[in-house]
Amino acid sequence: MISQQGSVEIVHISLASDTVAKITTGHHVISSFARSTTTNELYAVITTSSQPSEVYRLLDGDKEQVTTTNASLTSEVSFIAPDYFQAQTSEGHSVDTWVYLPPKSYTEPVPGVVEIHGGPMAMYAHAFFFEFQLLASQGFAVIASNPRGSRGYGASFCSAIFERWGDRDWADIETAVDAACERHPEINQDALGVGGGSYGGYMTAWIIGHSNRYSAAVVGRPVTDWVSMVGSSDVGWDEARRAGGKHPWEDDSWYRQQSPLTYVEQVRTPVLIEAQEGDLRCPIEQAMEYYTAIRYLNRVPVRFVRYPDEFHGMSRNGKPWNRIHRLDEILNWYNRFLTTQPL
Repeated sequence: MISQQGSVEIVHISLASDTVAKITTGHHVISSFARSTTTNELYAVITTSSQPSEVYRLLDGDKEQVTTTNASLTSEVSFIAPDYFQAQTSEGHSVDTWVYLPPKSYTEPVPGVVEIHGGPMAMYAHAFFFEFQLLASQGFAVIASNPRGSRGYGASFCSAIFERWGDRDWADIETAVDAACERHPEINQDALGVGGGSYGGYMTAWIIGHSNRYSAAVVGRPVTDWVSMVGSSDVGWDEARRAGGKHPWEDDSWYRQQSPLTYVEQVRTPVLIEAQEGDLRCPIEQAMEYYTAIRYLNRVPVRFVRYPDEFHGMSRNGKPWNRIHRLDEILNWYNRFLTTQPL
């Protein structure tokens, strides 16, 4: 399978002819597939932006739905199909962008939430995101994009931020937000939130340390201090490659410049921080350092929620009640600072 411009497709790779041919194509994500041992047919698990995953039989470029696992849910809930477009940057490249609008008439501007994916070498996609659907159903316009650093757009696009985060990627995110607001004037630019997890948490912390554009932030399982990450994360030792081969005890200038904690005194955005106590990728001490600094400075509201017995992927594979609790916390935070009707 390959990732390409927000889709995940099945391909056939011929070693004999050194060619790659797509077997599937479309605005969808295929998460797994198998070939029948009796009929030689392909079966795949496919999702789209407004349709949860189901199993399909693939027939000569067409697909036939086999399972109806989510039929009872889709009969009760109308999921939102996002507006998908490419935002054009001043540097000449485009940024894939998705906007999920609340399912109602707009008698007044609606608040917006900018979502930033993890990785950074990952991507948002033409896939079903429950969190996006939930936020939109509760009256928020959700803006998601694939800035430089994302996968699915070629090696140079993906590696463009290797040595420095918070520069080209941030520029692309803001380009997508500007384009979304211009395309959808019903979005209230004076009531924008920003959030994400892992690299998305890092970028959220970076942005609010450099800009006052956003009225609320959700910093999830973040990186905030690269010096301590080197000694505590399961991949921290590898950061020296991005730092020009230098470890922090040799020269910590890159590590300090790249750490959101360095800019914490400039934060003027209310911050919800959520982290998992068993996280080995972005250890909870990263969130603790950031919370402690903001709380000590006492300039903005801050809330720290920590989940015991959970790991880095809790939002996707954690205990059901903790996942529900996390979504409630996020909704409450955005309602508190972006709307006049807090929960």
